[in-house]
Amino acid sequence: MGASIAAGARGSGLQKIVFNTSCFVADHDLDLTAHDGRRDIERALAETGIPCVFIEPTVFMDNIIRVWTKPSIVNRGVFPYPAAPELKISWIALSDVAEYMAAALETDRADGQHVPVGGPEALTGDEVALRLSAEIGRPIQFRSLDPDDFAANMSELVTGSRELLPGTPYAGMAKFYRFYNTQATSPLVVDPRETAKLLDVEPLSMKVWLKQWDWTKPV
Repeated sequence: MGASIAAGARGSGLQKIVFNTSCFVADHDLDLTAHDGRRDIERALAETGIPCVFIEPTVFMDNIIRVWTKPSIVNRGVFPYPAAPELKISWIALSDVAEYMAAALETDRADGQHVPVGGPEALTGDEVALRLSAEIGRPIQFRSLDPDDFAANMSELVTGSRELLPGTPYAGMAKFYRFYNTQATSPLVVDPRETAKLLDVEPLSMKVWLKQWDWTKPV
């Protein structure tokens, strides 16, 4: 699909391409299909010669309100996520990713750049749970899920099967969360001050973002 977009872009008169990778992207191949495939897309777009900005988010705050997470928070007081207890994440709101993409269209400072974007705080799962507890008004506990169990849950939710078949998105999901959890330094931490040098956006804190949602209902 990336190659098709690149082919269509050539000679089209486009003045800029802003691509949201939807996840962390390393500066080298990792033998992780989801990440390495995005590097291929970035390369194809860059080769068009059209100025490109690659917006590379960390992990979306909006995952917390999805059907695989919010019911557990509301019904059981448990925030489950496939993050190791010590893994820090600069969680970012989807609305802020959109703001960064729009900002990239309004300046040339980020042209040709790979721009990691994240929220203003790097939080562990326990720290997210503390913020959930404060917003909801009752204790919420973080539960660190094994990446394979998390991916199997996702597969069951969508396909009805917990089997992690090779080549499926669910097997890939387990693999990249295992990667995140085993790095000496979290790849999911972003310094927003560095991002601000390229794009003038002030991302929401987790505390402010949580206030947007109704925590009396599981969905």
